Amino acid sequence: NLLITSRVDLPTEPVEPRVREWTQALVREMRLDGLVQVEYRRSRKDGRTVMLEVNGRCWAPISGALRAGLNFPIAYYRHLQSREPVQWPERYPVGQRCRYLGGDLMALEHYFCGCTPRDLTRLPGTGRIVWDMLRDFGPRSRGDIYRWRDPLPSLAEAGFLLGRYARLMAAALWR
Repeated sequence: NLLITSRVDLPTEPVEPRVREWTQALVREMRLDGLVQVEYRRSRKDGRTVMLEVNGRCWAPISGALRAGLNFPIAYYRHLQSREPVQWPERYPVGQRCRYLGGDLMALEHYFCGCTPRDLTRLPGTGRIVWDMLRDFGPRSRGDIYRWRDPLPSLAEAGFLLGRYARLMAAALWR
């Protein structure tokens, strides 16, 4: 009973069979039952895959999985009700991106304020950071909570973000 997807703030991609096997063995060995996120990263330089973490709960960026048609919470609820194994689709949309606008804006704010730990890893230049932020407004990216059929969460977040950045700009101008 296992479904593996890539991180949802990166484009969704097919899962390599060996990564699926590693994950299944790990989850079995840990005797985990329920929703589990196992995160991997693949090196662009040498193609090595490294496991980063295991999350034995619903994790924050679950909205990306929902956008790809993988409703983990409702599937797990149904499993608890019926005790039947969860059936996951063999395929899901590949190449989708899901963005967390509030987090993206906060990261951009930290970058421009010099609050990012520059000694841990070399950050790209300002132009690249701004371009990446703007690129994610393109048609291949979807917001984590933005839906035309349910606009209230979107409006609430927009109000929060507008208020936050209006206060920050006012404070900067006041100084």
